[in-house]
Amino acid sequence: MKPSAEAQKPAGSGSCWEASQMVHATCSKTGRAGTPMSIERPKIFVTKKNISVEPRRSSSPTDAEIKDLRKGVVTASRVSAFYTNHIAKARLANRRPMIMQRDAVQILTQMRGQKVYVCEQPSENERIIHAASMLWDEEIPVPERNADKRYKVERFLEIGTQVSELAGYGFQWLLTAIILLEQLLYDPTGTVYAATYGDNDVAGPNFIKNMMFLPWEDVPETVLALRLHHLDSGGELSRGVKWFRPTLRTVEGAAHLIVDIDQNPNRSAKGDGAQIPEIELRFDENEFQKVSYKELVEFAHALIANPPKTYSELKQFSSRTLSPTFLDFEGKW
Repeated sequence: MKPSAEAQKPAGSGSCWEASQMVHATCSKTGRAGTPMSIERPKIFVTKKNISVEPRRSSSPTDAEIKDLRKGVVTASRVSAFYTNHIAKARLANRRPMIMQRDAVQILTQMRGQKVYVCEQPSENERIIHAASMLWDEEIPVPERNADKRYKVERFLEIGTQVSELAGYGFQWLLTAIILLEQLLYDPTGTVYAATYGDNDVAGPNFIKNMMFLPWEDVPETVLALRLHHLDSGGELSRGVKWFRPTLRTVEGAAHLIVDIDQNPNRSAKGDGAQIPEIELRFDENEFQKVSYKELVEFAHALIANPPKTYSELKQFSSRTLSPTFLDFEGKW
C-alpha cells in the first residue's frame, strides 16, 4: 500500500516542509497499459550572473578580463531586457508594473558583487530567462537607538526586483531562499528585508504566507525616506510601500526548499493551464562560480537536521559576524 502524503512528510518538518512542496508536484502520467509515459521536460537552470573581480597587478586589463567584461555586458543587457519586457507587457495590459526599471549598468554593477540570480532555459541561440531577482546591498545612515540626533551607517540588504514569467513553479520563493541562505552562509551582516509597492496585492501575501516573512513595522526613517524619494521621482508616490522581514521560519522553509529542488529536479507546475507543465530544474554548477551550490545544499541539510530557534542557535550555524538584525528574531506569529 502506498503511504499517504502525511506519512511521507519528514518528522517534525511542519509548515516549512509544506511550503517547500509548493513548487513540487509529483508527476504520475501513465499510458493505456498503465506504463509510465515519456514526459518532455525542458531543462531550466537556477544560476547566478557574475563578473570576475579578481585584483589586477597591471593597470591594463588582460584579454581574458576584456572577454569576461564583454560577456557581462551582454548578460546584463539580457537581464535588463527581461525586466523591460515585463514592464511593457504590464502597461500594454493596462496594469501597473510591480517593479522599478533597472538598466544594464545597474545590473552590471550587481553582477560584480555576485548578486544577480536567474532561472533560465537554454535554447538554440540563447538562454531564455523565466525569472530573475537581485540582492541590493546598501549602506544607509540611520538614527542611533536611544540617541538624540545622532546617526550611524548600517548595512541593508534588499531581496528585490523579483519577476517570474513562468507561473506554477514558485520561482520567486526559490530565488529568495537561495539569496537568503547564501548570504547567511557567507556574509550574514546587515539587515535583510523585502519591499513591494503598496498596491501589490499578490507579493505581500506571498511573502507572509509562503515565505514566512513578517511585516516590517519600524522601518528606519532614512530608509523609508530614500524609497519614497525614488517613488516620487517616478511619479509613483501615491502607490506607497509595504515592507517585510525574513524570520527563522523563513530560514527553515528555505532550507527545505533548496534540498527538495536538489533531490527532486523533475517538477510539475502547480495549478491548471501552465505554460510549461513539466520541467527539469537544476542548479547551474558553472555559473555559481565562487559560491558553490553544493556548499549551499550541505548548509540547508544542516539547518533541517537541527532547526535553529533563536539568534544564538543560528549563530552557531553561521559565523561570528551574524548581525542581530539579520532576521526578524523578535517577531511573533
